[in-house]
Amino acid sequence: MPLLSIAAAALALRGDGTLKVRVLQVFAIVVLSTLPGWLFLRFVTVRTQSVWDEYVLNLHRLGMDLPQHLPRPPSNSIYYQPWVDHRGPAYEGEPCLYRDKFDAYYGKTTAPDARATAQLKPETFFPVLLATAVMAAGWAAVVGGRPLNATPLARLSSADMMRLAFVGAYLFTLQMLVRRYFQADLKASAYVNAVARIVTSLSLVLVVDRSLPEGSPGRIAIAFIIGFFPLVGLQFMQKAAAVALRTVVPSLRNDYPLSDLDGLSVWYEARLLELGIEDMENLATANLVDVTLHSRVPVSRLVDWVDQAHLYLHLEPRKSDAPSKSRTTLRRLGIRTATGLEDALRPVPPGEMTANGLVSAEANAQLLEDLRRVLNPQGLAPSVTMSLLKAFENDPNLTHVRHWRRDWTQKVPQMDQPVRELALAGSNGNGAGPH
Repeated sequence: MPLLSIAAAALALRGDGTLKVRVLQVFAIVVLSTLPGWLFLRFVTVRTQSVWDEYVLNLHRLGMDLPQHLPRPPSNSIYYQPWVDHRGPAYEGEPCLYRDKFDAYYGKTTAPDARATAQLKPETFFPVLLATAVMAAGWAAVVGGRPLNATPLARLSSADMMRLAFVGAYLFTLQMLVRRYFQADLKASAYVNAVARIVTSLSLVLVVDRSLPEGSPGRIAIAFIIGFFPLVGLQFMQKAAAVALRTVVPSLRNDYPLSDLDGLSVWYEARLLELGIEDMENLATANLVDVTLHSRVPVSRLVDWVDQAHLYLHLEPRKSDAPSKSRTTLRRLGIRTATGLEDALRPVPPGEMTANGLVSAEANAQLLEDLRRVLNPQGLAPSVTMSLLKAFENDPNLTHVRHWRRDWTQKVPQMDQPVRELALAGSNGNGAGPH
């Protein structure tokens, strides 16, 4: 990889310049272009062995299947005894879908209770080499080209704008790779996505720059922002084309964007897009086993996003930049997830108190009565909130959310009713039923 960077630097810097300046430029190109590839090499050589244990624990806590059909949990975990009680050791020698998924993504394991060991093939490094070559060429153009700060704004060419877009795309890619490195999620596919992002950004800037007035003061910022967020360039082009083509151009607006979820940043949104999850509907119906394994998003955070998505998908979409009225109403009441709404509407038997002892059964009954009508429009008789509970009742992914949110400090029950029903039906809703 350094050889690719040095070759690109030599071709770009063969013009005039002092020896010291050339050496510094070559050094900058080599370091900046090989840093992403070095992260990958570092990752595959120091892969932590805790990835497998964490994956198995998450499967058990989510209740993805009957305990005996899940891989062996660590012996010091609270899931080990229920796994033994359900004759889990008797199933260890049989094919396991969950282990197959892990092996396909992290490398073949050598024993039923072995942890992940990388078995990298030569073709695995091709995306990394390709990304290094592209970044070396890009930085050679940036460092070896004419200084942008010495060029009048009116004389900046489209090539100069593409250089700025490359810097923006590189910064986003580098931050994404560093985050994935620390999350144990750095794969060769991330470098394919990096190359695609750079090519997309450069293409968009080339088109958008031609659409801007010559000498526009915002050209530099626009080029950099499009490199960092290519979607901005796509939206600009869509709006510009819609004026001429009217309704022929499809809208890029999404009624339920991922960005509306609490705690979901642009980094996680970009990671989910790699998995084909583009909006809340995709997230709410996603295969949680695959998303947990492939994205390395903390499972508690992923569960919360799925929980939010199920609630918001049953409310009216927001208009423009304003949140929906129903969502605002529920948030004022402290309700932000589907299971949160279920908890708020859970009755308390007469004479008892709520879990923390703060609300009596009588006060809770009045609260329930108010909540049943809080989302009702004027003149609508059926309770909207009760209808929402009915809609949530049999959703497979919400079953796993409830299983995750269970109080695991108490004695672990044998199997909760929703999971038992799914097991008897032969599937757990994620394509991973009993095997």
